Amino acid sequence: MNNALLDPGQNNPQSQLNDFLQSLDTDTLQTVQHSDLKLTPNHLPDYSQQPNFIQTNQPDIVPDLSRAARADSNPNHDWHQTSGLDAHHHQVWTVNSSYATVSGCGIPAAAAEPLRREAEASKGKEFIFEIITVDQQGKPTNKQSGKAYQKEEDLGNGIKLEMVHIRAGSFMMGAPSGEGDDDERPQHKVTFAQPFYLGKYPITQEQWQAVMGNNPSYFKGGKRPVEQVLWNDAVSFGQKLSEKTRKTYRLPSEAEWEYACRAGTTTAFHFGETITSDLVNYDGNVPYGWAPKGLYCQETTPVGSFGPNAFGLYDMHGNIWEWCADPWHDNYNGAPSDGSSWETGRNDDRVLRGGSWNLNAVNCRATYRSYNSAGHSQWDWGFRGVSAAAWTP
Repeated sequence: MNNALLDPGQNNPQSQLNDFLQSLDTDTLQTVQHSDLKLTPNHLPDYSQQPNFIQTNQPDIVPDLSRAARADSNPNHDWHQTSGLDAHHHQVWTVNSSYATVSGCGIPAAAAEPLRREAEASKGKEFIFEIITVDQQGKPTNKQSGKAYQKEEDLGNGIKLEMVHIRAGSFMMGAPSGEGDDDERPQHKVTFAQPFYLGKYPITQEQWQAVMGNNPSYFKGGKRPVEQVLWNDAVSFGQKLSEKTRKTYRLPSEAEWEYACRAGTTTAFHFGETITSDLVNYDGNVPYGWAPKGLYCQETTPVGSFGPNAFGLYDMHGNIWEWCADPWHDNYNGAPSDGSSWETGRNDDRVLRGGSWNLNAVNCRATYRSYNSAGHSQWDWGFRGVSAAAWTP
Protein backbone atom coordinates (compact mmCIF):
# COMPACT_ATOMS: atom_id res chain seq x y z
CA MET A 1 0.00 0.00 0.00
CA ASN A 2 1.31 3.47 -0.91
CA ASN A 3 1.75 5.27 2.40
CA ALA A 4 2.36 8.52 0.51
CA LEU A 5 -1.38 8.66 0.00
CA LEU A 6 -1.98 8.69 3.72
CA ASP A 7 -0.87 12.18 4.69
CA PRO A 8 -2.55 13.07 8.01
CA GLY A 9 -3.10 16.56 9.31
CA GLN A 10 -4.30 18.22 6.12
CA ASN A 11 -7.90 18.89 5.18
CA ASN A 12 -7.64 17.52 1.64
CA PRO A 13 -8.59 14.29 -0.18
CA GLN A 14 -5.43 12.58 1.05
CA SER A 15 -6.26 13.47 4.64
CA GLN A 16 -9.85 12.31 4.14
CA LEU A 17 -8.45 9.08 2.73
CA ASN A 18 -6.44 8.64 5.89
CA ASP A 19 -9.60 9.10 7.96
CA PHE A 20 -11.39 6.59 5.79
CA LEU A 21 -8.61 4.05 6.26
CA GLN A 22 -8.65 4.50 10.03
CA SER A 23 -12.40 4.01 10.04
CA LEU A 24 -12.37 0.60 8.36
CA ASP A 25 -13.21 -2.40 10.46
CA THR A 26 -10.17 -4.49 11.39
CA ASP A 27 -10.88 -7.26 8.91
CA THR A 28 -11.31 -4.91 5.95
CA LEU A 29 -8.27 -2.87 6.97
CA GLN A 30 -6.09 -5.98 7.09
CA THR A 31 -7.47 -7.14 3.77
CA VAL A 32 -6.49 -3.83 2.18
CA GLN A 33 -3.07 -3.73 3.85
CA HIS A 34 -2.31 -7.31 2.82
CA SER A 35 -3.29 -6.76 -0.80
CA ASP A 36 -1.78 -5.08 -3.85
CA LEU A 37 -4.47 -2.40 -3.85
CA LYS A 38 -3.19 1.18 -3.90
CA LEU A 39 -5.71 3.47 -2.25
CA THR A 40 -6.58 6.74 -3.97
CA PRO A 41 -9.13 9.45 -3.14
CA ASN A 42 -11.44 7.70 -5.62
CA HIS A 43 -11.94 5.02 -2.96
CA LEU A 44 -13.59 7.51 -0.60
CA PRO A 45 -17.26 6.65 -0.13
CA ASP A 46 -19.85 9.33 -0.83
CA TYR A 47 -21.50 9.56 2.59
CA SER A 48 -24.10 11.97 1.28
CA GLN A 49 -25.55 9.11 -0.78
CA GLN A 50 -25.73 6.70 2.15
CA PRO A 51 -29.13 6.44 3.89
CA ASN A 52 -29.41 7.12 7.62
CA PHE A 53 -26.09 8.98 7.80
CA ILE A 54 -25.38 12.51 9.03
CA GLN A 55 -21.93 13.91 8.26
CA THR A 56 -20.81 17.14 9.90
CA ASN A 57 -17.81 19.30 9.09
CA GLN A 58 -17.47 20.75 12.59
CA PRO A 59 -17.56 18.78 15.84
CA ASP A 60 -19.90 21.28 17.52
CA ILE A 61 -22.72 20.84 14.99
CA VAL A 62 -23.68 17.51 16.57
CA PRO A 63 -21.99 17.75 19.96
CA ASP A 64 -23.79 14.91 21.71
CA LEU A 65 -26.15 12.03 21.17
CA SER A 66 -29.16 13.90 22.53
CA ARG A 67 -28.92 16.62 19.89
CA ALA A 68 -28.38 14.00 17.20
CA ALA A 69 -31.49 12.21 18.40
CA ARG A 70 -33.50 15.43 18.39
CA ALA A 71 -32.41 16.03 14.79
CA ASP A 72 -33.97 12.72 13.83
CA SER A 73 -37.70 12.59 13.34
CA ASN A 74 -37.87 9.02 14.60
CA PRO A 75 -37.36 8.92 18.42
CA ASN A 76 -36.97 5.13 18.33
CA HIS A 77 -33.74 5.28 16.37
CA ASP A 78 -30.63 4.33 18.32
CA TRP A 79 -27.79 6.72 17.52
CA HIS A 80 -24.10 5.82 17.81
CA GLN A 81 -20.97 7.86 17.31
CA THR A 82 -18.35 6.28 15.08
CA SER A 83 -14.85 5.57 16.29
CA GLY A 84 -11.52 6.13 14.60
CA LEU A 85 -12.45 9.29 12.71
CA ASP A 86 -10.51 12.51 13.09
CA ALA A 87 -12.91 14.99 14.73
CA HIS A 88 -11.02 17.91 13.23
CA HIS A 89 -12.09 16.81 9.78
CA HIS A 90 -15.53 15.29 10.25
CA GLN A 91 -17.77 13.23 12.45
CA VAL A 92 -20.10 10.57 11.21
CA TRP A 93 -23.15 9.51 13.21
CA THR A 94 -25.04 6.38 12.34
CA VAL A 95 -28.57 5.37 13.11
CA ASN A 96 -29.24 1.75 13.97
CA SER A 97 -31.80 0.96 11.30
CA SER A 98 -32.03 -1.35 8.31
CA TYR A 99 -28.81 0.11 6.96
CA ALA A 100 -26.09 -1.95 8.66
CA THR A 101 -22.74 -0.59 9.71
CA VAL A 102 -19.53 -2.54 10.02
CA SER A 103 -19.06 -3.63 13.62
CA GLY A 104 -17.03 -1.24 15.74
CA CYS A 105 -16.56 1.52 13.18
CA GLY A 106 -18.32 4.21 11.22
CA ILE A 107 -18.01 2.80 7.72
CA PRO A 108 -21.25 1.21 6.52
CA ALA A 109 -20.99 -2.35 5.30
CA ALA A 110 -22.21 -1.31 1.87
CA ALA A 111 -19.37 1.22 1.59
CA ALA A 112 -16.66 -1.12 2.89
CA GLU A 113 -17.64 -4.19 0.88
CA PRO A 114 -16.63 -2.88 -2.58
CA LEU A 115 -13.24 -1.93 -1.18
CA ARG A 116 -12.88 -5.37 0.38
CA ARG A 117 -13.74 -7.06 -2.92
CA GLU A 118 -11.31 -4.89 -4.86
CA ALA A 119 -8.54 -5.58 -2.35
CA GLU A 120 -9.19 -9.33 -2.52
CA ALA A 121 -9.17 -9.29 -6.32
CA SER A 122 -5.84 -7.45 -6.39
CA LYS A 123 -4.17 -10.44 -4.73
CA GLY A 124 -4.97 -12.78 -7.61
CA LYS A 125 -7.25 -15.69 -8.38
CA GLU A 126 -8.78 -17.46 -5.40
CA PHE A 127 -8.16 -21.17 -4.96
CA ILE A 128 -9.50 -23.57 -2.34
CA PHE A 129 -7.68 -26.48 -0.71
CA GLU A 130 -7.82 -28.82 2.27
CA ILE A 131 -5.67 -28.27 5.36
CA ILE A 132 -4.82 -31.34 7.43
CA THR A 133 -3.68 -31.33 11.07
CA VAL A 134 -2.31 -34.44 12.80
CA ASP A 135 -1.56 -35.45 16.39
CA GLN A 136 1.72 -36.75 17.85
CA GLN A 137 1.09 -40.15 16.31
CA GLY A 138 0.45 -38.71 12.88
CA LYS A 139 -3.29 -39.38 12.96
CA PRO A 140 -5.47 -36.67 11.37
CA THR A 141 -7.33 -34.67 14.01
CA ASN A 142 -8.75 -31.93 11.83
CA LYS A 143 -9.49 -31.25 8.18
CA GLN A 144 -10.69 -27.86 7.06
CA SER A 145 -11.02 -25.82 3.93
CA GLY A 146 -8.43 -23.16 3.20
CA LYS A 147 -8.41 -20.22 0.80
CA ALA A 148 -5.51 -18.40 -0.82
CA TYR A 149 -4.79 -16.24 -3.86
CA GLN A 150 -2.39 -16.80 -6.70
CA LYS A 151 -1.12 -15.10 -9.83
CA GLU A 152 0.30 -16.91 -12.82
CA GLU A 153 3.35 -16.19 -14.93
CA ASP A 154 3.17 -17.48 -18.51
CA LEU A 155 6.48 -19.13 -19.38
CA GLY A 156 5.36 -20.18 -22.86
CA ASN A 157 4.22 -23.49 -24.39
CA GLY A 158 1.41 -23.77 -21.86
CA ILE A 159 3.80 -23.75 -18.89
CA LYS A 160 2.68 -21.59 -15.97
CA LEU A 161 4.43 -20.45 -12.81
CA GLU A 162 1.95 -20.11 -9.94
CA MET A 163 2.84 -17.57 -7.27
CA VAL A 164 0.85 -17.47 -4.02
CA HIS A 165 0.07 -14.27 -2.12
CA ILE A 166 1.68 -14.35 1.35
CA ARG A 167 0.20 -11.80 3.72
CA ALA A 168 2.22 -9.39 5.82
CA GLY A 169 2.58 -10.25 9.49
CA SER A 170 4.85 -11.34 12.31
CA PHE A 171 6.06 -14.68 13.67
CA MET A 172 8.60 -16.16 16.04
CA MET A 173 11.48 -17.49 13.96
CA GLY A 174 13.56 -20.39 15.23
CA ALA A 175 13.00 -23.40 17.44
CA PRO A 176 11.48 -23.12 20.91
CA SER A 177 13.20 -24.55 23.96
CA GLY A 178 13.23 -28.34 23.87
CA GLU A 179 13.17 -28.60 20.08
CA GLY A 180 15.94 -28.43 17.52
CA ASP A 181 19.61 -27.53 17.59
CA ASP A 182 21.59 -24.51 18.75
CA ASP A 183 21.79 -23.14 15.20
CA GLU A 184 17.99 -22.73 15.31
CA ARG A 185 18.21 -20.28 18.21
CA PRO A 186 17.66 -17.78 19.70
CA GLN A 187 14.02 -17.66 18.79
CA HIS A 188 13.22 -14.10 17.72
CA LYS A 189 10.36 -12.04 16.35
CA VAL A 190 10.36 -11.21 12.64
CA THR A 191 7.86 -8.80 11.09
CA PHE A 192 7.02 -8.49 7.40
CA ALA A 193 5.64 -5.02 6.73
CA GLN A 194 4.63 -5.91 3.18
CA PRO A 195 3.11 -9.02 1.61
CA PHE A 196 4.97 -10.98 -1.04
CA TYR A 197 4.44 -13.84 -3.47
CA LEU A 198 6.09 -17.24 -3.09
CA GLY A 199 6.06 -20.17 -5.50
CA LYS A 200 3.11 -22.47 -4.91
CA TYR A 201 5.48 -25.36 -5.61
CA PRO A 202 9.23 -25.78 -5.94
CA ILE A 203 10.41 -24.84 -9.43
CA THR A 204 9.70 -27.77 -11.73
CA GLN A 205 11.88 -29.20 -14.47
CA GLU A 206 9.58 -27.91 -17.22
CA GLN A 207 9.66 -24.42 -15.69
CA TRP A 208 13.43 -24.53 -15.45
CA GLN A 209 13.69 -25.75 -19.05
CA ALA A 210 11.43 -22.93 -20.25
CA VAL A 211 13.67 -20.28 -18.69
CA MET A 212 17.16 -21.81 -18.74
CA GLY A 213 17.00 -24.10 -21.78
CA ASN A 214 18.39 -27.20 -20.03
CA ASN A 215 17.54 -29.72 -17.32
CA PRO A 216 20.20 -30.73 -14.78
CA SER A 217 17.93 -33.08 -12.81
CA TYR A 218 18.77 -36.68 -11.94
CA PHE A 219 15.14 -37.81 -11.57
CA LYS A 220 13.54 -36.79 -14.86
CA GLY A 221 9.96 -35.56 -15.15
CA GLY A 222 8.46 -32.26 -16.19
CA LYS A 223 6.29 -31.96 -13.06
CA ARG A 224 9.03 -33.10 -10.69
CA PRO A 225 11.08 -30.44 -8.93
CA VAL A 226 14.25 -29.43 -10.69
CA GLU A 227 17.29 -30.59 -8.67
CA GLN A 228 21.06 -30.75 -8.92
CA VAL A 229 20.83 -26.96 -9.04
CA LEU A 230 23.70 -24.76 -7.91
CA TRP A 231 22.77 -21.80 -5.72
CA ASN A 232 24.39 -19.56 -8.33
CA ASP A 233 22.21 -21.08 -11.06
CA ALA A 234 19.08 -20.62 -8.95
CA VAL A 235 19.99 -16.92 -8.71
CA SER A 236 20.53 -16.83 -12.49
CA PHE A 237 17.07 -18.36 -12.99
CA GLY A 238 15.54 -15.47 -11.05
CA GLN A 239 17.53 -12.91 -13.01
CA LYS A 240 16.51 -14.37 -16.38
CA LEU A 241 12.88 -14.66 -15.34
CA SER A 242 12.97 -11.05 -14.15
CA GLU A 243 14.27 -9.92 -17.54
CA LYS A 244 11.62 -11.99 -19.32
CA THR A 245 8.67 -10.76 -17.25
CA ARG A 246 9.82 -7.27 -16.16
CA LYS A 247 9.11 -8.28 -12.56
CA THR A 248 11.61 -8.99 -9.81
CA TYR A 249 12.16 -12.67 -9.07
CA ARG A 250 14.68 -13.90 -6.53
CA LEU A 251 15.37 -16.56 -3.93
CA PRO A 252 13.46 -16.22 -0.65
CA SER A 253 15.23 -15.04 2.44
CA GLU A 254 15.52 -17.68 5.15
CA ALA A 255 12.98 -15.73 7.22
CA GLU A 256 10.53 -15.55 4.31
CA TRP A 257 10.89 -19.28 3.80
CA GLU A 258 10.21 -20.18 7.45
CA TYR A 259 7.34 -17.70 7.77
CA ALA A 260 5.73 -19.18 4.66
CA CYS A 261 6.37 -22.76 5.80
CA ARG A 262 4.83 -22.23 9.22
CA ALA A 263 1.76 -20.45 7.80
CA GLY A 264 0.70 -19.35 11.26
CA THR A 265 1.56 -22.59 13.09
CA THR A 266 3.99 -23.02 15.98
CA THR A 267 4.45 -26.80 15.86
CA ALA A 268 7.44 -28.68 14.49
CA PHE A 269 5.66 -29.10 11.15
CA HIS A 270 2.82 -27.13 9.62
CA PHE A 271 0.84 -30.39 9.74
CA GLY A 272 1.26 -30.55 13.53
CA GLU A 273 3.65 -32.24 15.95
CA THR A 274 4.87 -34.80 13.41
CA ILE A 275 4.53 -36.02 9.83
CA THR A 276 3.93 -39.32 8.07
CA SER A 277 4.80 -40.58 4.60
CA ASP A 278 1.16 -40.00 3.69
CA LEU A 279 1.82 -36.28 4.10
CA VAL A 280 5.46 -35.74 3.10
CA ASN A 281 8.09 -37.35 0.83
CA TYR A 282 10.94 -38.28 3.19
CA ASP A 283 12.66 -41.43 4.48
CA GLY A 284 9.71 -42.99 6.26
CA ASN A 285 11.98 -45.53 7.95
CA VAL A 286 13.03 -42.83 10.41
CA PRO A 287 9.87 -41.07 11.72
CA TYR A 288 9.61 -38.16 14.14
CA GLY A 289 8.21 -38.46 17.65
CA TRP A 290 5.46 -41.06 18.00
CA ALA A 291 4.64 -41.33 14.31
CA PRO A 292 4.78 -44.80 12.72
CA LYS A 293 7.31 -45.85 10.13
CA GLY A 294 6.21 -45.34 6.56
CA LEU A 295 7.27 -45.48 2.93
CA TYR A 296 10.64 -44.43 1.57
CA CYS A 297 10.18 -43.45 -2.09
CA GLN A 298 13.92 -43.05 -2.70
CA GLU A 299 13.25 -40.38 -5.32
CA THR A 300 11.50 -37.07 -5.88
CA THR A 301 7.77 -36.97 -6.48
CA PRO A 302 5.81 -34.60 -8.76
CA VAL A 303 5.16 -31.30 -7.01
CA GLY A 304 1.79 -31.07 -5.31
CA SER A 305 1.58 -34.81 -4.63
CA PHE A 306 1.02 -34.06 -0.94
CA GLY A 307 -1.21 -31.59 0.89
CA PRO A 308 -0.51 -27.86 1.37
CA ASN A 309 -0.18 -25.68 4.43
CA ALA A 310 -2.63 -22.95 5.46
CA PHE A 311 -1.05 -20.49 3.00
CA GLY A 312 -1.73 -22.86 0.10
CA LEU A 313 1.94 -23.83 -0.38
CA TYR A 314 2.93 -27.38 -1.31
CA ASP A 315 6.06 -29.43 -0.53
CA MET A 316 7.40 -27.10 2.14
CA HIS A 317 8.43 -30.24 4.03
CA GLY A 318 10.46 -32.89 2.22
CA ASN A 319 10.81 -33.80 -1.47
CA ILE A 320 13.77 -31.45 -2.08
CA TRP A 321 15.91 -29.08 -0.07
CA GLU A 322 15.28 -25.47 -1.07
CA TRP A 323 17.99 -22.87 -1.47
CA CYS A 324 17.53 -19.56 0.36
CA ALA A 325 19.27 -16.28 -0.40
CA ASP A 326 21.10 -15.98 2.94
CA PRO A 327 24.72 -16.83 3.67
CA TRP A 328 25.04 -19.36 6.48
CA HIS A 329 25.25 -18.17 10.10
CA ASP A 330 25.82 -20.52 13.02
CA ASN A 331 22.88 -19.10 14.99
CA TYR A 332 20.41 -16.20 14.99
CA ASN A 333 22.36 -13.79 17.20
CA GLY A 334 22.17 -10.48 15.34
CA ALA A 335 19.69 -11.69 12.72
CA PRO A 336 17.52 -9.00 11.06
CA SER A 337 14.00 -8.58 12.37
CA ASP A 338 12.43 -7.34 9.12
CA GLY A 339 12.55 -10.63 7.22
CA SER A 340 15.30 -9.56 4.83
CA SER A 341 18.19 -11.74 3.75
CA TRP A 342 20.98 -11.68 6.36
CA GLU A 343 23.88 -10.52 4.22
CA THR A 344 26.45 -9.63 6.90
CA GLY A 345 29.36 -12.00 7.31
CA ARG A 346 29.06 -13.17 3.71
CA ASN A 347 30.58 -16.53 2.82
CA ASP A 348 30.26 -19.13 0.09
CA ASP A 349 27.93 -21.35 2.14
CA ARG A 350 24.22 -20.75 1.55
CA VAL A 351 21.17 -21.84 3.52
CA LEU A 352 19.07 -24.88 2.57
CA ARG A 353 15.63 -25.50 4.07
CA GLY A 354 12.82 -28.05 4.16
CA GLY A 355 14.53 -31.45 4.13
CA SER A 356 14.20 -33.92 1.29
CA TRP A 357 13.11 -37.35 0.05
CA ASN A 358 16.49 -38.71 1.14
CA LEU A 359 16.41 -37.63 4.79
CA ASN A 360 14.76 -38.38 8.11
CA ALA A 361 11.63 -36.66 9.33
CA VAL A 362 13.56 -34.55 11.86
CA ASN A 363 15.40 -32.84 9.00
CA CYS A 364 12.08 -31.72 7.51
CA ARG A 365 10.99 -29.63 10.53
CA ALA A 366 9.94 -26.03 9.88
CA THR A 367 12.94 -24.67 11.82
CA TYR A 368 15.61 -27.17 10.70
CA ARG A 369 18.57 -25.50 8.98
CA SER A 370 21.27 -26.79 6.68
CA TYR A 371 23.77 -25.29 4.25
CA ASN A 372 26.25 -26.05 1.50
CA SER A 373 28.55 -24.32 -0.90
CA ALA A 374 26.89 -22.11 -3.50
CA GLY A 375 29.00 -23.87 -6.13
CA HIS A 376 27.82 -27.39 -5.31
CA SER A 377 24.70 -29.30 -6.31
CA GLN A 378 23.01 -32.55 -5.32
CA TRP A 379 20.10 -34.71 -6.44
CA ASP A 380 17.85 -33.36 -3.70
CA TRP A 381 18.62 -29.63 -3.90
CA GLY A 382 16.18 -27.26 -5.60
CA PHE A 383 14.37 -23.99 -4.83
CA ARG A 384 11.25 -21.88 -5.25
CA GLY A 385 10.98 -18.24 -6.20
CA VAL A 386 9.79 -15.03 -4.55
CA SER A 387 8.29 -11.95 -6.19
CA ALA A 388 7.26 -8.60 -4.74
CA ALA A 389 3.60 -7.98 -3.98
CA ALA A 390 3.37 -4.97 -6.32
CA TRP A 391 2.45 -7.17 -9.27
CA THR A 392 0.88 -5.92 -12.48
CA PRO A 393 -0.17 -8.56 -15.06
